Amino acid sequence: MRVLFFTFSLIISFLLAAESTSNTLLSQIGPVLTPPVEYNGQIYFMATTGVLYKADYALAKAEKVFQTEKSSIAPILIDESVAYLGEGIHEDIKTNFYAFDLQKEKIKFQLSIQGHIERAPLITEHAIYLGLGPGGIMALDKKNGREIWRIEKIKQGKLHVDARPVVYNEDICFPSIYEFKGIVCLNHKNGKPAFFLELGKSPKSQVVLSGKRLVGMAMEANMIETKWESPAALYVINLASKKKEIEIDLRGYSFSAPLLLNDEEAFVALSTGDLLLIQLSDGKISYIGEMQGPITSNPFFKDGAYCAISIMGRLACFTRLKEKFELIRDQSLVQNIIGEIGYINDKFYAPSRMGYLLF
Repeated sequence: MRVLFFTFSLIISFLLAAESTSNTLLSQIGPVLTPPVEYNGQIYFMATTGVLYKADYALAKAEKVFQTEKSSIAPILIDESVAYLGEGIHEDIKTNFYAFDLQKEKIKFQLSIQGHIERAPLITEHAIYLGLGPGGIMALDKKNGREIWRIEKIKQGKLHVDARPVVYNEDICFPSIYEFKGIVCLNHKNGKPAFFLELGKSPKSQVVLSGKRLVGMAMEANMIETKWESPAALYVINLASKKKEIEIDLRGYSFSAPLLLNDEEAFVALSTGDLLLIQLSDGKISYIGEMQGPITSNPFFKDGAYCAISIMGRLACFTRLKEKFELIRDQSLVQNIIGEIGYINDKFYAPSRMGYLLF
């Protein structure tokens, strides 16, 4: 089974950190790319092999709960007692979407789709909104998984949706890549286009909403080639005025959404190792520091410090002084970290080639 994780050419063999789980358990789990989620005093996570695991917080033991048909790089989303699971990678054009009841530990419904699912869905009170990659985007009835509407293209071009949508007023908004490169907003009830804005490059990062501002990153980089200095542009789109307020050229890229520290500041970690703080109102950049090596995971904010982990497992944290940022932690975690770092129960879970590194 092909797994996208192994396409990174810099993944090497490594020793296991002291706080990792046992060798036997790690070899059982294999690579993960997404963070765990918490439910009823336990954590659940998906390996790229498509196995859904249930474990204790310390990962001392893990139990297989379910297996998807294809590889999975999509985060789990739990709503009430149901875990929503996607599958497929870039080359997959026919996959499945699963709603798994965690209490009964059985499938609530399963849907065959044209496309692939690389991100978690957006779930509201009555509906599920799901990016289908080359299949566009669809809305499902939350109770039974029946299709409400599906949109594969707009007048301006075919949609390819690999990002999780966001809700803004009566619309759902999301990035589209490849053919139509830009931001699209659709009416949440019927899928009719409400707004679109074309961008020069594919908006491949995840997006985040800060009030009326949609923030993300556009680039031509991909997860197959390790061209760390491929440039990107961070954009800020005002969904109320339907205008692009800011577009900032950067020398590296990130597939993660910028981390919003407040309504005005976004923390960004780039493939070049740069750590930046960007003002959303005017685009002003404050340089936090530079990591030794590319960053392929999301940055995080811990105890007042700006932190990131490089692909080679170097953890660095900076504190903010009056005129500059100062390095206060520099540590080798000994593992390769690629994917989205999660935080549960006062612990960070960093995805690696063999399960998680906890710190």
